[in-house]
Amino acid sequence: MFMEKLRELEQWFGKCYRRFEERGAGPKHTLLINGVLLAIGVYIPIKKLTGFSFAEWLSNIFNPSFTKYVLWLILGVIIYASVIRLLLLVVEVWPSTPVAKIELEGIAACVLRVNKEIETHMDMITSGVNGVLPSLLNAHRFELNIGLVTEGMAEHILSCVKAKQFRKRDLFISVYEIPEFRTPVVRTELTYVTHYPENRSNITTRGIALQGNNHADFYCVRCIREGLTCFIRSNCHDYAKGKGKRKKSIKHFIGFSLKANDTLLGFINVEFHEKCFDSDEDLEAFAVTNLMAYKFLIEYQFLKRRFFRTVHAKINEQSS
Repeated sequence: MFMEKLRELEQWFGKCYRRFEERGAGPKHTLLINGVLLAIGVYIPIKKLTGFSFAEWLSNIFNPSFTKYVLWLILGVIIYASVIRLLLLVVEVWPSTPVAKIELEGIAACVLRVNKEIETHMDMITSGVNGVLPSLLNAHRFELNIGLVTEGMAEHILSCVKAKQFRKRDLFISVYEIPEFRTPVVRTELTYVTHYPENRSNITTRGIALQGNNHADFYCVRCIREGLTCFIRSNCHDYAKGKGKRKKSIKHFIGFSLKANDTLLGFINVEFHEKCFDSDEDLEAFAVTNLMAYKFLIEYQFLKRRFFRTVHAKINEQSS
């Protein structure tokens, strides 16, 4: 009972703290607080140098009783500004959320590359090159494009996660595909496509069985079997420990199923090897707000590959 009350109190304090950070740290309010404290800082040396007294100046304008109320009001404003400024410093050192608001600049580069590739495909079609469909299949740089989007996702995560100890070495992203995703058959295995950082060649599992018990405790397999789109774990105590050293230090996990309608295409694993989030709710909010756009871009590459292969197969059927 006591622990439940303590958790409720902690949640209430956390909500109040986040609300203060959102509203109290707004630009207009911060400008007001800094303006009041700056005015006090300027007034003190002016009073010492010139002997100017704000209280005496008010007494010359208003009657003494009204001046008293004005001075008390000004004192209240000064105390309020001082307390709020102190709280803003506390929030700055210990933010309520471990995530900074960073523009998705990497998305622009990825979308630009997608647009240029589409332009190349259009030029190939309009120029009437013989065997244009097989050429389109070869022109789609599937692995390269997924690698570029994965790198963009990683750079964005590194930019907006504010945990002091979080470094590039503490992030690991891997992308897997269903080899037979272009055909309506039973999905039996995930196979490796790419990972980040590329200079770390510690992928110990390049094939993950979706059936049977060999990999049943893997988060990606659990996500797929439960029919989830996103799998969140801020506490990875039950993470399947593999042979690699990397898997023994994981703190948080985000997983995305890649789908076209109800057809499974692949999976994205995002691993954090340094504690950055306090709850599943914070981690889920981070995933939805910051990573879904990159997930959709990777999904697009799978859809594009499937589209080219489907069109190619249909045309071959008709021509034969």
